[in-house]
Amino acid sequence: VTGDLPHGGEKISDGRGEEVSPQLEEIFKKTYTHKNLRFPNGQALFEHLKKEFPNLVPAKQPKPSLLVSHNKGEAPTQKESQKGIEDFELAGFGPRAGAFLLDVIVLALFWLAFAIPIAKSSHWDDDLGLSILIFSALYFILCPVLLGGTLGKLIMGLRIVSKEGKNPGLFQSILRFLGYFFSVILFGFGFYMISFHPQKRGLHDLMGKTFVVREKND
Repeated sequence: VTGDLPHGGEKISDGRGEEVSPQLEEIFKKTYTHKNLRFPNGQALFEHLKKEFPNLVPAKQPKPSLLVSHNKGEAPTQKESQKGIEDFELAGFGPRAGAFLLDVIVLALFWLAFAIPIAKSSHWDDDLGLSILIFSALYFILCPVLLGGTLGKLIMGLRIVSKEGKNPGLFQSILRFLGYFFSVILFGFGFYMISFHPQKRGLHDLMGKTFVVREKND
């Protein structure tokens, strides 16, 4: 384009077996003949190319709608996909007591229907009390982690959540279950706390850093 010969003063050979488009061949032939052609600036070169090669198609510019820009130092915002504790209604003593009674009924029905006959047939009578305790512990520990609450709470429309609004972790659920024993040792005071605590939490809730909630009615 500038009029200078390629290094060596010879035209570049096209004998490499590669196909050269007619448009590129035309550009090469025309620019190769202008040995003394010089351009004072880029604008002059651009105008010359437009005149010599009117069929050239300029590159397409991206649509403004496809361009993404952010202010300096400002990260793009995303809508939160997870709820926090403020998105729920705290459950009081009454609904929680009803949910606990349902849990007792669920456990009793299970043992009457399945566990006791199996234990008797397998000569586990001596360990029946321990097996009931172990199963009850697994029930109250794993259900909140896997389901978001025990069956009694789910039936009552309640959930056990962390402060982020998620299901509690396994360690949280274990601490929460241990809180039941401390509440019993304190003659049930840990349970009665729910009725006057500002966040309607019992001792087991505080130990496990959990809340018992229901969905807000919008």
